[in-house]
Amino acid sequence: MRSTGGSLKRNGERCPNSVPDKKERAYERPRFRLTAIMEALARASGDVEALVAAMSRNLANPYQYLGIAEAYKKAGMMEKALAWAERGVETFPQSRDDRVREFLAVEYSRLGRHHDALAIVWQTFLCSPDVPSYERLKAHADQVGEWPHWRCQAVDHLESLRDARASRPRHATSGLRPPAFPMPDYNSQLVGFYLWEQDVEAAWAEACEHGCPRWQWLALAQVRETTHPQGSLPIYQVEVLNLVRATGGSYEEPFELVKRIRALFSRMGQEDQFQAYNATLRREFSRKRNFIRLLDSLH
Repeated sequence: MRSTGGSLKRNGERCPNSVPDKKERAYERPRFRLTAIMEALARASGDVEALVAAMSRNLANPYQYLGIAEAYKKAGMMEKALAWAERGVETFPQSRDDRVREFLAVEYSRLGRHHDALAIVWQTFLCSPDVPSYERLKAHADQVGEWPHWRCQAVDHLESLRDARASRPRHATSGLRPPAFPMPDYNSQLVGFYLWEQDVEAAWAEACEHGCPRWQWLALAQVRETTHPQGSLPIYQVEVLNLVRATGGSYEEPFELVKRIRALFSRMGQEDQFQAYNATLRREFSRKRNFIRLLDSLH
């Protein structure tokens, strides 16, 4: 990525080389108030350089750099805006706050610098490998026709993080697979990627092999229940147990799942198995009178 950081000096802009000291307390209240007053006065005067001078008194996080970049952009001074945004990225390369990187990516794309934008978005993905950053990566990679390459890079990166995490010593586990809901890990992001791409079977295979959070198991059960009802049933059944055990009053949510389970058994022509399941619930939660009353309404 081409850096325009040197343009700060070329334009005579005073940009303090401020790196936050972790040992210092974050911005004391009197100083914050004074700076806020200075910024307000500068905004009122319309003097962007005075505004930047006030804002640059605190460069403790990437958001401050973004504020300065946006001030310059509003004033139509895009070279300085890009320079400050780039400096923010360089000062906080590992920050999970991706707003300044997103500013750069958008402006690079607007200028036709698509590969620079892609490099920034990839940096965001490395810092926060989640579904939103995966979506942005695809959007920018599509602009240069390189999504297959970057998708492979992204998935490989997540798999390496997942495998590295899995290789660390852990407490002994039962080794159960669904519906025991194995502990989530980086693989839950992979499940999210596949679900976002609507590759349901890849998401299911990843979840079964490496686990995912409860909400993802439920999402998988819902999207697969038409074609694979037998695989969705145990997930719903475990969730009913979890919800009823955790509920002290209203049982509407687990009851809705029970009705969903009954519909699946009926679709498979296994109404007798639902009756057996219903009886099991009654034995398990015989003291949950409100829940039992809801079960009574099924007859």
